[in-house]
Amino acid sequence: MRAVVHVVDDDPSFRRAMYRLLRACGYEVVLHDSSEHLLAHLPDESERCCILLDVVIPGFSGTELQDRLVESGFKAPIIFVTGHEDVPMRLQPTNGGADEFLTKPVSRNELVTMIERVTAESRRATEVKQSDGEHFLQQAI
Repeated sequence: MRAVVHVVDDDPSFRRAMYRLLRACGYEVVLHDSSEHLLAHLPDESERCCILLDVVIPGFSGTELQDRLVESGFKAPIIFVTGHEDVPMRLQPTNGGADEFLTKPVSRNELVTMIERVTAESRRATEVKQSDGEHFLQQAI
């Protein structure tokens, strides 16, 4: 089963393009026009998903949304996508725990490869955590 991709971007044409591209690649796609919309419709943590997040959006910026997700303990991988590339902006999201940073326009192959990589890494980390928890419980018994 492929991951659900949550696209958070204020540009309707970019959201539509990502929806079409990712659906054609077999992903379920959920569109959000703001950080607040994603927070109001936060996916279930058991859902295998990732967030494709614009850095510069009205309301909570992408990095502010990232901070709120980290504070809440939400662990979905984040791929920042933006049309504004400069070094300070690149460092802030990746230092905050973002998994990747891409500059628009993004190639289909690069985006799909990145989604597959971050969701696979996230799934492996979850499996290791569950395995460690089961091992701890077995030792306690």
